[in-house]
Amino acid sequence: MHKATVGSPYLQVLLAGARKLDIEIHELATGFGLELDALDDPEGRIPRDVHHQLWEEVARRSGDEFFGLHLAESLQPGAFAVIDYVARNSPNLGDAYGRVVRYSRLVHDAAEVTFELDRDTARIAYAMPAIPEGSPRHAAEFIVACLIIIGRQMTGVDFSPTEVTFAHHAPRSADEHRRIFRCPVLFEQPMNSLSLDRTVLATPIRDADPRLRGLLDRYAQDLLGKLPKADDLMGRVRHLVAEGLQEGDPTLESVAKKLAMSPRTLQRRLKDDGTSHQEVLDVLRRELAEKYLREPSIGIGEAAFLLGFSEPSAFHRAFKRWTGTTPGAYRRQQMMH
Repeated sequence: MHKATVGSPYLQVLLAGARKLDIEIHELATGFGLELDALDDPEGRIPRDVHHQLWEEVARRSGDEFFGLHLAESLQPGAFAVIDYVARNSPNLGDAYGRVVRYSRLVHDAAEVTFELDRDTARIAYAMPAIPEGSPRHAAEFIVACLIIIGRQMTGVDFSPTEVTFAHHAPRSADEHRRIFRCPVLFEQPMNSLSLDRTVLATPIRDADPRLRGLLDRYAQDLLGKLPKADDLMGRVRHLVAEGLQEGDPTLESVAKKLAMSPRTLQRRLKDDGTSHQEVLDVLRRELAEKYLREPSIGIGEAAFLLGFSEPSAFHRAFKRWTGTTPGAYRRQQMMH
């Protein structure tokens, strides 16, 4: 089974930001099982889970409440390798954004990126349908901020979006969001998105080279062709298990029924992928549990209910089995950082 991956240039942007904060990069990378030399390969890939964990860790160590936004502001041309160059050699902003969406799997192959146009508005949106917990907050804010900041760099025009949305909870302050985007910013929305006045899409890109664009398009298409085809069974199972947690019925039988296959067939398919329904449920519960416990507004009893446990004591036992500590101790530890 193909597991979600992220292109190494995306990670290099994060590590460059960490280096500016005097975070020891070698220690950070090796702590997550990564070889720095291997990350220099512009066509390299790393597991999505590791990348998301690195985002959480670097943002925590930075002590910056707006780390993702500030990292986007420091972005230099070419940071995203081929997808960056092909965008910067497009004829206009709309064409550049279209290419970013077309080649988005080169950056993150689990992201679902869309570019929608209506009479007056254009909207670029991305979501992680196979990942119920979505992107880490700072990673999501970085990506959306990059879209507007790179757009301003490419065109030389200091334009603003008409609306920005994020799937995560609102931070304590959104002052930096408003400073950078200069438009309404909404939180706890269905997806992360950037909306623009459609007329802005006609803005030409400065110094674009159409001959170079053709070469880059062919190279980007070749790289896309090399990416493994995603078998999204695991993504669908995780999505249905997450739905089942909310409905109180994330059983193997209920998930199999929604997938139009027998429980035995689903069990065999998951076994072929080196996992099981119970393992998917446990991993998902643990990921969501840690997410909920980082949110002070969600009580421990409420987290137990959201995770489908019949009573808080069952949640306590499961969380201690997963992490070696209690939910309360884990929350206190997170609040100290």
